[in-house]
Amino acid sequence: MSAICIGGCCIPYSAIVPLLLVALQFLAKPLYAMGLLPDVIATKLGLTKSSSSKSCEEKSCCSEKVAPRTESSVSSTLEKEIVEITSSDELDIYKSSKKLLLLKMTADWCKPCKAIQPLYESLCQEYASQDVIFATVDVDECDDIAGEYGVAMMPTFVALNQNGVVEKMSGSNEARLQDFVKRAVASH
Repeated sequence: MSAICIGGCCIPYSAIVPLLLVALQFLAKPLYAMGLLPDVIATKLGLTKSSSSKSCEEKSCCSEKVAPRTESSVSSTLEKEIVEITSSDELDIYKSSKKLLLLKMTADWCKPCKAIQPLYESLCQEYASQDVIFATVDVDECDDIAGEYGVAMMPTFVALNQNGVVEKMSGSNEARLQDFVKRAVASH
């Protein structure tokens, strides 16, 4: 019988395969959410929805019916509210504005993301008079955006301007988020 012996403990190969499959089951969903698991494997493991292999833009039920927002509509309607970005095209419009863009990468199932949301909303109000747009991106729906910014955990906050990433922060520490926003706004 073939076995792997580690530190005096021998495990038969036939027991390793089921252990690897169990480990893969727990790792597959986070790996897929981060964009590290190929769509082919995710589909075979049942992690994808019927249209999940499509990009974020293709999933939107109204992407062809609604005209994209222009910079003037962005600046006139988004002074005091958090924007939900649903596609890469929409993100590009916000990035092209002269305002600082603060993204919160989140997911419906993420408890720390939900816990920090009230602070994120209050920071949006606190900096409403500044040239700042507060936005959220659901990484499960827009995995292409999450992959673009290397989101490995949630919540992840990314500060962007026209030149690209200004600063990035991961985690739900309230004091760190306040400092992050303060530094990002000051650098803009």
